[in-house]
Amino acid sequence: MKMESKCGGKPLVSVIIPCYRQAEYLPEALDSVMAQTYAEWEAIVVDDGSPDDTAGVAGRYAGADGRIRLVRTENGGVSAARNVGLREARGLYVVALDADDRIAPQYLERLVEAFGTGRGADVAYCRWAFFGTASRAPELRYLGYGRLLVNNAIFSSAMYRREDALRIGGYDEQMRTGYEDWEFFLRLLNERSRVVQLPEVMFFYRIKEVSRNTQANEREAEINFYIYKKHIDKYRRHYGDPIAVYRDYASRGAEREFKAAKDSMKRSPGRAAAWLVARRYVGGGATPGRKAALLLKFAWYWLLR
Repeated sequence: MKMESKCGGKPLVSVIIPCYRQAEYLPEALDSVMAQTYAEWEAIVVDDGSPDDTAGVAGRYAGADGRIRLVRTENGGVSAARNVGLREARGLYVVALDADDRIAPQYLERLVEAFGTGRGADVAYCRWAFFGTASRAPELRYLGYGRLLVNNAIFSSAMYRREDALRIGGYDEQMRTGYEDWEFFLRLLNERSRVVQLPEVMFFYRIKEVSRNTQANEREAEINFYIYKKHIDKYRRHYGDPIAVYRDYASRGAEREFKAAKDSMKRSPGRAAAWLVARRYVGGGATPGRKAALLLKFAWYWLLR
């Protein structure tokens, strides 16, 4: 049987650390786990077929602290490695920590508290900070499931229940180039889920010149389309027909362009004539896009004559 609590009845937290070519950073991640004020944790380092000294580093830490375990597997990508960790985990709660990131000493304690207050949380996380080659992190704020469909606002090391992750089948192992955590949370959560974000900065995300995230950014459109197709029913429910959405977006863009051109010409006496002619010829039932196109034509005519 899998154990879900330790001494004092406190829930066990499983920290799953996939590692591939990150042995040089792994000690920092493990040190941050060992420094936790919350003692009821286990750390599962999943050596994802790494050619470096991942196994050696993890083995030395496991020898020094019995709460740390090493699991070795063939290389299958971060999603597959996290799923191996999920199957090995014994905790009630899970945190997936990348081998090159760190957490503050109070991280586990504060997040466990978030699950135990009120009606509890389905996912809990905090504010974050960048370190490495960048230091300014974008502000993340969960604004509801509909917004999550458009932009991920939850970092990968948020806390969730192990049984919930197993119920949805864990991480998508087809996603090897990035954004698998976003897709995971789209399946884990729904419109009724409660996401708790604590105000403290307790998660530290390493930025490197070249990483899986930089590669994901290069293939963003492809990954977005994969996620859209996989969750198309949710996107339709929240945003309707994608072609209608695009038409609305294009129409609003044309309106903004038309207003900007109009304001610009009104500010310049030399272009007043262009605006008067445009008003005369661009009216009636013309679409916003047609108005903007004709207005620009008139502007060029009067400026170049």
